Amino acid sequence: MKRTGRVLTAMGLLFSVSSFAYVPPMDYSLGNLIKKRSSLKTIRIRTRIKGDGAQFKETLWYDAATKRIRAKIFDESDQLLFAYEKKTTSGMNAAFLTLETQLSSFSGALKANGFPVGEAAATSEKPLGRVKNLLGWIYAGKRQELWVQKDEFTVLKWVSEESGKVEVVFEDTRLSRDLPYPRMITLTQDGTERLTGEAIEVSINPDLADLKTQTFSARPETDSPVLKSWLKWIR
Repeated sequence: MKRTGRVLTAMGLLFSVSSFAYVPPMDYSLGNLIKKRSSLKTIRIRTRIKGDGAQFKETLWYDAATKRIRAKIFDESDQLLFAYEKKTTSGMNAAFLTLETQLSSFSGALKANGFPVGEAAATSEKPLGRVKNLLGWIYAGKRQELWVQKDEFTVLKWVSEESGKVEVVFEDTRLSRDLPYPRMITLTQDGTERLTGEAIEVSINPDLADLKTQTFSARPETDSPVLKSWLKWIR
């Protein structure tokens, strides 16, 4: 009986490890991820940015049809520092990973960065990763990783090793009118936390008509290292 028990235990462990080693095809995960954003037309996000002892606030508006971000950055006393605009298609960053609604655009950008889009499911040496108590399927690209939360199909983590190691973690993802959006984004560079962005208000599909009369710079300038990192990696 003892021997039989040991054999069954070993078999159970084998099947358990095998099941956890499976990663769904990236196309399947991306399809489910983008499907969750089907209700997104426009969005307004108010974020509290902290890092290096400094604190800022950002109000962002995004139009999914034009893939255009317009945003204003304020200091702690709510004084406007600058306003900027950009397209989420300008490169891989947190805004693109959380706001893109078109599967073709999303898949195309990931494929261009070496991710296994269009490939069959395969086991991996590191198929799963954990962020606190959340598990994510890990997809490897060219010096990058994208972690998709297991079974929930939301972005959990993005890793870039293009210049040093940058990790962006997406936590406390909640639904706003059926749209999942992380309430906390943390940027770590070479093992050191550089900044956090806490979404204090998320409004889905607001009217953006008033923005047409406002001015936003395509090339914002700032001396703050925190805001430079925010604009490069998050927005």
